[in-house]
Amino acid sequence: AVDQVWAPRVRAVCKLWDLELDAPRGTDSWRPKYFEVLRPRCDGIYVGECRYVHNIRPGASMEAKLISKSYHWVDYRRYVRFLPPDPQDGSLRALVLRDVCPFKEAAEVLVKVDPSRHENIPEHHHNLRNEHRSSSAQLQATQGQLRARVMAGTYSFEGSRVQIQLATGGDNYRMEFELSHGDADFWGTLTWVDYVMFTKGDEEVKFDLGRSELDAKEPRDYQKNHFPHLSIRTCRSLEHLA
Repeated sequence: AVDQVWAPRVRAVCKLWDLELDAPRGTDSWRPKYFEVLRPRCDGIYVGECRYVHNIRPGASMEAKLISKSYHWVDYRRYVRFLPPDPQDGSLRALVLRDVCPFKEAAEVLVKVDPSRHENIPEHHHNLRNEHRSSSAQLQATQGQLRARVMAGTYSFEGSRVQIQLATGGDNYRMEFELSHGDADFWGTLTWVDYVMFTKGDEEVKFDLGRSELDAKEPRDYQKNHFPHLSIRTCRSLEHLA
């Protein structure tokens, strides 16, 4: 009875992502197979917890909690949402958001944005100003402000590699990740492999990911962790896309 539920799901997910079906043998169940199929998770949003040390010049800040400090930690997040293959033309679309907002606020925006119609605004138009918002200002950020920070693009998926392509202001960005299950069953993780910008002047700019040579999930310098791995967080409104 259980296999009657899970067998169709395994076949459907393999067909959706054009993957080879590895049917269970003997008395093995279909249920584990469903969770073993490696593919971009569309039933949630991948989240990377970024942070770095911001040095404060004497007298540069009048905030009571910072006035006597020479530095403070700045925390922000990078969110990635993958959409399943488009049923009409098979297009693979993705949304990327970098902001200090909490997951709930990011999810409310990313669930509503249509990547096929969204217009990307160059990052330098809203870069540092929002990243250094105070805690109270973070809570006041409107959905409109967050929507303006969302970047829509396409992605490709082959084997365990996922590559996101974004374009804005004449520049093109390519993000490449290693996709894995992570440390738990059916737990999705994206680990940075490469991040490149191609300017409108045809210049190629590679970003320093700052990863440890021993473990790509660990930063080389713990005071500058701008490209941590991203882990999936499921959303109730996206559960039907699992």
